Amino acid sequence: MNVQIESTFKRSESLNNLITHHVNKLGRFYDRISFANVFLKKENEGHISDYVTLQLGLPKQSDITITEKGSRFEAAVVDAFEVARRQLKRQKEKMRRK
Repeated sequence: MNVQIESTFKRSESLNNLITHHVNKLGRFYDRISFANVFLKKENEGHISDYVTLQLGLPKQSDITITEKGSRFEAAVVDAFEVARRQLKRQKEKMRRK
């Protein structure tokens, strides 16, 4: 699986490790993911909001794109990967029924 992490700021090593850990967990759960792109963005909307956009490529299927917002990147990353896990689980169930 090809993994790419992009951000508009310098990421900490712990944030990189957290993202890598969650990508690897998704890969163990659903082994047909061809790529994972993670985009991190800070916005100031009166208070600083951290956005995480996760894009997963699945062969012969539509890509999955998830965007989560939080007051900290760590929380937004965990939430985005939880949503991705649920969507991949549904996708796997659909494939089994066919």
